[in-house]
Amino acid sequence: MGTYSAARALATLVRAGVVRPMRPDRLLGVLGAYLRWRVTLPFGYATGVARHPDRTALVDDLGALTYAEVDLRTTRLAAGLAALGVRGDQRVAVLCRNHRGFVETVTACAKLGADVVLLNSGLSPARLVAVLREQEPVALVADAEFDGALRDAPSGIIRVTAWPEDGGSADDAGDAGTGNTKAEDARAGNAGPGDARAGDAGPWDAGRNAGNAGTGHVDGNARAGSVGRTAQAEQVGGIARAGHAGGSARAGHGNGPAEAGGAAPGGLPGGTRDHPRTTLDDLRATTTPLPARTSRSHVVVLTSGTSGPAKGARRPEPPSLAPAAALFSRIPLRHGDVCAIPAPLFHTWGFAAFQLALVLGGTLVLRRHPTPEALAQDLRGCDALFTVPVQLQRLLEVNGPLPSPRVIASSGSALPPRVVRDCLRRTGPALHNLYGSTEVSWVTVARPDELAAHPTTAGRPPPGTVLEILDERGDPVPPGETGRIFAGNAMLFDGYTHAESRDRVRGLLPTGDLGRVVDGLLFVVGRDDEMVVSGGENVHPSAVEDVISAMPGVREVAVVGVPDERFGQRLVAHVVKDDDGPTEEAVLARVRAELARFAVPRAVVFRPELPRNATGKVLKRELGA
Repeated sequence: MGTYSAARALATLVRAGVVRPMRPDRLLGVLGAYLRWRVTLPFGYATGVARHPDRTALVDDLGALTYAEVDLRTTRLAAGLAALGVRGDQRVAVLCRNHRGFVETVTACAKLGADVVLLNSGLSPARLVAVLREQEPVALVADAEFDGALRDAPSGIIRVTAWPEDGGSADDAGDAGTGNTKAEDARAGNAGPGDARAGDAGPWDAGRNAGNAGTGHVDGNARAGSVGRTAQAEQVGGIARAGHAGGSARAGHGNGPAEAGGAAPGGLPGGTRDHPRTTLDDLRATTTPLPARTSRSHVVVLTSGTSGPAKGARRPEPPSLAPAAALFSRIPLRHGDVCAIPAPLFHTWGFAAFQLALVLGGTLVLRRHPTPEALAQDLRGCDALFTVPVQLQRLLEVNGPLPSPRVIASSGSALPPRVVRDCLRRTGPALHNLYGSTEVSWVTVARPDELAAHPTTAGRPPPGTVLEILDERGDPVPPGETGRIFAGNAMLFDGYTHAESRDRVRGLLPTGDLGRVVDGLLFVVGRDDEMVVSGGENVHPSAVEDVISAMPGVREVAVVGVPDERFGQRLVAHVVKDDDGPTEEAVLARVRAELARFAVPRAVVFRPELPRNATGKVLKRELGA
């Protein structure tokens, strides 16, 4: 495994502003938080309480919450879960969109010592039920819009509503709308009327197939007067960077999303016989003390499931701040950054963005339904954007000038070269491409200058990360040749919950991809199970995809292998194009001109859209010939 010395990590944290001089009382508060929580989510919020309690920790469709408020609300929520019967050695499943309910639930479970299973909102109802049976959670915290998908969930699970199906309207919040961004409204004392609607569709709507289409109401439902008192906030592009932003902590629940539903414990259907349905606000109303944590909490993240059923992967707690420092050495994030995170929080990348923002003492900007237009507004006040490629592509299609945050960090699937060039042209040197997986966390990060020179590169390994390209025997391939990608770092996963873990080679884990390293830069060729053998020649679909995606009028492309009587296998290209996009003949001619004969697809299929999962990855197994 690679080494990243404590001295180098400390120097990086100092440059990022994470480690800085502070008053003795604040330093004691940070040390006390570390001794109690180690490097966990509760440590992040407790550190925020010690260093900057009135800084805005989170802005969502309901408004803003400070670090002090989130810390108190999650302590009360943890006590409420304990009063409901959840113990530290049990699991709690979470099926939520990006909002405070997700953040507070996973933090509360960490305070309690309970494991968290992050459910993918894009799973089918049958697969959701199968995952619940496999993981055996004692409680399920879910947005009400997924009730239909959970109709056949196993009996006996305690059901908790995180967000009601009807989130209310701007009138419910005592505000008819101001035209500002939701962050501006939160700062000004509004409830965040915004423009993100539950009916919005497209790849931005993570997992819309898992639940109902929504109500079309504006997602702002805080009670009038529940969000305000931000006079001390320092405004940066309309987003409260610091100051008192909420006012709900003193009551313990105040402006949580479920309050608008007006339901008392047992007032909603769908709970077990012993535990009628309750809400997060009901649990936060408890006055019982938080029990001592008897175990360490772990997070179970589902794999993407692009090539088979999703598996539960146990993520480890960070051993220190060194893993975050390693990423900060490649991505110029800074203390106090305001971070927009449209990437789904249930996904490894979205959850990592949440953790990194917390290390920075930053502000999370979340939307339940982040449309491209809404995100373009939010970016006016953001320092960093954590996104997945399909979201970035849709954002770049928004007409008019785009704000340019200092950092745009993309991960989750391959970035098309055309999107790389367009992003660098429109937003300047902000784009960073992180390559990794649920199992290995990160492998490499490509910086803007590297992407400008090589748009298809995945970049270089951060300090402390080992990258090797191996052949089928586990031996290194010659420089520049293609082989299986193996990686190791301090955050390798702890194994699958109900499947055999991947074989390691000298402590390194395979990513499941093929790639090559040229001049220290990694280039990912494609999945090792997607390589097509056509007429005895190895063909990597990604090379064909790069050629076709560069053609004017092509929006998306996916190339798959299909059986062929003459050649064994041939390629078929599935293309989403504009009205004036290329014809099939033009596509085939372009590939024929740039690649070998055996790489030319047998056919081109034009589609209105490509099948994707909730994180934007193309589901190639669903593409027919």
